[in-house]
Amino acid sequence: MIYEQDQIKRIAEKARRFILENHLAEEFIERLSQSGYKGSPIPKMEEIVDNGCLREELFCFLCSKNPIFQNAEQERKGDLLIKDLERIGRIPRQIKGSDMEQTAWEVADLLKELDYFKYAEYMKCMDDPADPVRRIYMDLKVPEKRMELADYLLEFTDTEYMEKIRSVAAKLEDMDSKVCQQAGKKEDLRRR
Repeated sequence: MIYEQDQIKRIAEKARRFILENHLAEEFIERLSQSGYKGSPIPKMEEIVDNGCLREELFCFLCSKNPIFQNAEQERKGDLLIKDLERIGRIPRQIKGSDMEQTAWEVADLLKELDYFKYAEYMKCMDDPADPVRRIYMDLKVPEKRMELADYLLEFTDTEYMEKIRSVAAKLEDMDSKVCQQAGKKEDLRRR
């Protein structure tokens, strides 16, 4: 799964260039228009790549077009782009990775249980389950938003999820101390 929004932007730009280079833009937009998006503005490529259902439309479109390329280089580029699109929403069977990635999944699960409306703030229409987790992950990178989430979760400590909430809130607070320690080390290095 891809967590970083910068990577999403790079893949979106790669998709945009690929579609333009191969003169597929009109055909792709026509496909979007016919598949239930009639009357809606055509989203930017970054929005398409960042949304599960739209990303699936792009994925299927590219899969149908890639075998017809007569240029081996274009076919190779198409294959790489298809693999990138697949990785974005692929939900790992076991969440391994950084503390922040694991915590993003835990926060998402808690929000679903405690306040689905709050969880829905991270959703867009037609998302797949990985998309809101990525947005939570991006919020966890911002100290103020991370603390807001910790405070929000702590409001529910009188529920059956008390232990899990405290555990996740402690992780969120611990991230702040790690960030402060890292910032202090960087400052010390600059002074030298």
